[in-house]
Amino acid sequence: MIDVGLTPEEALPPCGPVHGVSGVTHTGPMAVHPESYLTMLAAGELAHQRWLRNSGLFTPARAWAVERGAVDDTGKAIGVLRQHFPGIPDDGYRQWFWQYRSAAEALLVAHWECVLNVAGPLGSRGHLNGDEAAALAGLPNPPELASEL
Repeated sequence: MIDVGLTPEEALPPCGPVHGVSGVTHTGPMAVHPESYLTMLAAGELAHQRWLRNSGLFTPARAWAVERGAVDDTGKAIGVLRQHFPGIPDDGYRQWFWQYRSAAEALLVAHWECVLNVAGPLGSRGHLNGDEAAALAGLPNPPELASEL
């Protein structure tokens, strides 16, 4: 991993001010099996939902907001599925993407402390280089992908 960063976002739609954060992870050149990529995309939304529940902040409205925030990841998943299995309506791809949620949830259960170890410093600093993120997660950052920062 090269780095991971958060970008604050603010908008003023007719319903009132909205504050949010978007995140980007730069992995550099690497091959990821489509099933692993789809599981990763599913894990983002599930991690957010889990954090809300564990923090006592879960409400149906927040759950909906998290789901809406994951629309970009869902779109990426549909693109991958469409590329490998053309000719299915988008709703079919959405349903197919849901099957990756159980694997994503199992990974979150097994590695939740790692997620939290990275989330705290990332949230407070807004950016971590790949070596920092890997160390916080207790994972290696392969030399060919390690950041030069």
